[in-house]
Amino acid sequence: MWFALYLVLALPLLWLAYLELKSLRRRRVLNKFKGPKVLPVVGNAHQLGRTPPEILGQMFEWWYQHDKDNFRYWIGYYPNLMVTRTKYFEFILSSQTLISKAEVYSLMQPWLGLGLLTSTGSKWHKHRKMITPSFHFNVLQDFHEVMNEKSTKFIKHLKNVSGGGSIVDFQEQAHFLTLDIICETAMGVSINAMENQDSELVQAFKDMCYNIKVRTFSSWKRNPTLYQFASDYPAYCKTLKTLQDFTHDVIEKRLNAHKEGTVLASHGDEFSRKKMVTIQPLRQFHLPYIWSPDTKMSSENYSKSSAM
Repeated sequence: MWFALYLVLALPLLWLAYLELKSLRRRRVLNKFKGPKVLPVVGNAHQLGRTPPEILGQMFEWWYQHDKDNFRYWIGYYPNLMVTRTKYFEFILSSQTLISKAEVYSLMQPWLGLGLLTSTGSKWHKHRKMITPSFHFNVLQDFHEVMNEKSTKFIKHLKNVSGGGSIVDFQEQAHFLTLDIICETAMGVSINAMENQDSELVQAFKDMCYNIKVRTFSSWKRNPTLYQFASDYPAYCKTLKTLQDFTHDVIEKRLNAHKEGTVLASHGDEFSRKKMVTIQPLRQFHLPYIWSPDTKMSSENYSKSSAM
């Protein structure tokens, strides 16, 4: 009995010792970079705050403290290196071998699966090769009409929401614009996000991206097992189902249109050539590639709205 009691008490200590030994090599490498003092077990988690604004504020403070250069910090046993120099960005982003994603990208896998954004190795190269034809110059030219139409509508929308001199969150409004453009060009469907901001689908996109952002800064919510006990887990499951149902519904319609020979219909039809050309490489829709449209929508939506 005493042995069992001692064993139960010793297990947490043994687990912490295992994590400490496992992180030693990473610590030796990361200690070559500047960064705040690291405490055992918690790392720098106690300094970061609880909300994303507080965390980002601390990030900028560390950046200034370390001469606006690259710096490292730890959240528990999760190592993080903030790359701020453009030459390092160029080296990483142009590499064909440094394609393994950070651990936080696993938070996207229930939604995006192992697609171009979340996979690595041969799977990443396979997805990259498959989707590259969608970005040919002649293909992208076909979408000018959609982009011009949505941009004109966006200008009118901004005039309406900014009436009376009220303050408007431009990035949030730009999110609705890019969501409209991406859904119509990548999926061939119009969701009218600018006009239907409170629709279940539009809210699901916003809620999922916010959920991933918040969990990125929470060490225990990153763990999929522990997250099942969180208060917001049921809402997350509902949001995930809404997004997956949307993608599967579009794919099912696409498959039916392909079987019936109506894919290359006139420009005004739901599945016209110009609207569907970005997912044309996915026309077979084998299971491993079902998440590719989700990946394209999520990554391009937020990259473009942030750029705007």
